[in-house]
Amino acid sequence: MIMKLMKRLSFFLVLIALFLNLSSYGQSNKAYIDSMAKVFLDHSASSCIVIGVIDHGKENIYCYGNISKADNIPSNDKTLFEIGSITKLFTATATAEAMHLGKLKYNDYISTYMPGVWAPNYHGKEIRIIDLLHHTSGLPAIPDDLFTAGKNRDSMNPYALYNRSMLDSFISGHRLDVEPGTKYSYSNLGFGLMGDILSRIETKPFEDILRAEIWAALAMDQTTITLSTEQKKIMAAPYSAKGNPDHIWDFKALAGCGAIRSDVTDMLKFLKASMDPEELKDTLLEASIKDAETMTFNANKNLKVGLAWNISNVNGMPIEWHNGGTGGYRSFLGFNKENETGVVVLTNSATSVDRPAVKILYDLCQKKN
Repeated sequence: MIMKLMKRLSFFLVLIALFLNLSSYGQSNKAYIDSMAKVFLDHSASSCIVIGVIDHGKENIYCYGNISKADNIPSNDKTLFEIGSITKLFTATATAEAMHLGKLKYNDYISTYMPGVWAPNYHGKEIRIIDLLHHTSGLPAIPDDLFTAGKNRDSMNPYALYNRSMLDSFISGHRLDVEPGTKYSYSNLGFGLMGDILSRIETKPFEDILRAEIWAALAMDQTTITLSTEQKKIMAAPYSAKGNPDHIWDFKALAGCGAIRSDVTDMLKFLKASMDPEELKDTLLEASIKDAETMTFNANKNLKVGLAWNISNVNGMPIEWHNGGTGGYRSFLGFNKENETGVVVLTNSATSVDRPAVKILYDLCQKKN
């Protein structure tokens, strides 16, 4: 399943072509989104889906289904999901804050922050911080030893035992096949390493960094990596694409690539801040979010990448977005600034939400306010 993460960007562009001509926006927002949610739940393994929209500046949340197939507890705006790779947006923003505080520079080599580790290079060209953030480091999607390093590996919880010692050992022994900074190649390992470098610089857990620098500033009170006893009770149960019970994913050294759990309410707060950072009272966070969106690399003719953000052109309309997935969850967050419109979609199975999410976003943008 993990290797399928590499195909998401291509799949995103393909699905745009499949449905953008299938316009069905003539209903009220609620009726339209109700219909989209029903189709998704009827054809997926999920027991619930929650959808948050900012429609020309107006916010609404829609919740469907139960948090598990074993009970009748309805999902709501506080139901927790794993957001998977959307975590990378927070990792990038926290890195930008560290840069603005003078704790690192984008062009610093990663070896600066990994004493005792033989950082890989390509004919003398080393990996820089900016290369991790642009997915141009040359590192693989996942470390080759993810499923073999350590004891008692669990294929349903693959990152749970991968610690800093294993990470350092892999980085020291890895050889690059491409010059860093020259070629885009999506890497969970790269963002996991970035999160761990932040922990080394700050000498505190990655989760504490995010809470202090981003979540607290945006009042994202339910967003977390470590679940409390109460939060476990409101976590949507994970399911595989076939509807079998799955496992929540735990992270150690590679938390920066996908460890966050959140709800639609908090994700709308981050979406709103990303759409309009000038409205933030926190000028440091404002500058960091702007960096994440404006420091871009041309991945190919159809895609630019910011610091984790993907920027695609959909029928002439620029969309900034990221999706995510762990064993039993899928997520999507995206927006168009010109129309002040964005969408968050979270569900509890390995069934992609990209198609309904992008269609909702596109159709909302086409609707006259």
